[in-house]
Amino acid sequence: MNKKNELRKTISNECASLDFTYRKVAAQLLVEIAKPLLLKVHKIAIYHATANEIQLDFLIEDALNCRKELFQPISYMDSKIMHFDCYNKASPHIFYPNNYRLECEVQWYNLELIFLPLVAVDKLGYRLGKGGGYYDATLSGILDKKERPILCGVGFACQLIDRVPTNKWDIPLNYFLSEKQLIKF
Repeated sequence: MNKKNELRKTISNECASLDFTYRKVAAQLLVEIAKPLLLKVHKIAIYHATANEIQLDFLIEDALNCRKELFQPISYMDSKIMHFDCYNKASPHIFYPNNYRLECEVQWYNLELIFLPLVAVDKLGYRLGKGGGYYDATLSGILDKKERPILCGVGFACQLIDRVPTNKWDIPLNYFLSEKQLIKF
């Protein structure tokens, strides 16, 4: 097993061991901690959290109440490039057949803030994802853009580690949001 996969397994097991009450309180804390970022932006990419990820329901509800425009990642079955479509609470899927029609797509470079899921993040802002490479492929030209969205990884505080193994194509985050703090890199 390579270093990235070993790290994914270790951190995933640590997140899985967090109890229900802690998870719920952590999700609620995100709302206040994220306020400095949310006050600056209007168009936000959000995602539907999976079982072992910190849940974003409270953050999403708050953003919608503040009249933010939310978009979620959509990927066609034969592509690594994600599209961002209107947020739909009832449709938590990421992968769709090639004939799926987007409702109101926005290009990633027209977003102001992108929340990204992660397995781990290091103190330099490098993110370790699940290994699919979808965000890397989608955002591959971001560093060439003068105006670009804020990239904010979201996770539990235990997902912040000293060092993540990196590749030359890895894109550092601008922020990490956890139940304990908002860190700017």
